Amino acid sequence: AVSDVRGGLGLMTRGGNVLTALSWAATPASGVLANVSDGSGAIAYAALGALIVRRTGNLVGWFMLVEGVGEALMTVGSAYAIFGLKAYPGTLPAPAAIGALAEDAFVIVTTDLAALFLVFPTGRLPSARWRPVAVTGLALTGLTLAAFLVSTRKVALPAPGGISLAFVNPLAVRPLRPVLSATRLGDFTGLGVIFAVMLVLAVMAMVRRYRRGDQRLRQQMKWLSLVVVGVLICQAVAVVATAAGQQGKPLQAVPYAITPWLVLLGIPATMAIAILRYRLFDID
Repeated sequence: AVSDVRGGLGLMTRGGNVLTALSWAATPASGVLANVSDGSGAIAYAALGALIVRRTGNLVGWFMLVEGVGEALMTVGSAYAIFGLKAYPGTLPAPAAIGALAEDAFVIVTTDLAALFLVFPTGRLPSARWRPVAVTGLALTGLTLAAFLVSTRKVALPAPGGISLAFVNPLAVRPLRPVLSATRLGDFTGLGVIFAVMLVLAVMAMVRRYRRGDQRLRQQMKWLSLVVVGVLICQAVAVVATAAGQQGKPLQAVPYAITPWLVLLGIPATMAIAILRYRLFDID
């Protein structure tokens, strides 16, 4: 079953790349890069997650597979909608609905990433006290996913929030607009708040796990910390560059360009190394 999922994701990603290539003239360079990077991330998370599941059965591997599925859905759905709505209008069925679902998948991608940090590297919660946190996070993820599905937001592709194509969500349920506007569950602002809270809690769990862990566990967690520090450095450099008036220049653009690759490739790679302990040398 794991191999089937991985194989299916491979086919989906290749299909998304084909659609992106065919829509090249109608897609800005940033949109092409977004689809390529998301597709690469989908393959990395799925392939390494499948390897972890087959060798250890660790729950982290299953969460990585979910991350890969989410990334693949975003990539293929975005490319499908751009092809069917912008590049070659009328050639594909239901492109707007597929595009909206592609952006909905971003909810899964973000919340699943926080869950990955929460259970890394053992595949279990730090203790039974964290069960209410996990249940609450699962409930919020479900509510946010449902709210995104029916909200009256404007879909922007490639997901999330791209500049290649924008249209009103065709799946919107307009009578729910006042409720969704009040709760902010159906927009990126609300998702950002939920993800930030979940991420902070996950980091707290990691710190607690590190302090109470043995030498092997600490060594495993240092691998993930290596990538996290890299992301923080890139973001800090970009923010300083922006404040110094370097918008659009290499000092700002390069760190922002590196960050997605660290998240999409660096995180699954270091998690796989840490869990499988393949040549786990002294990272210090």
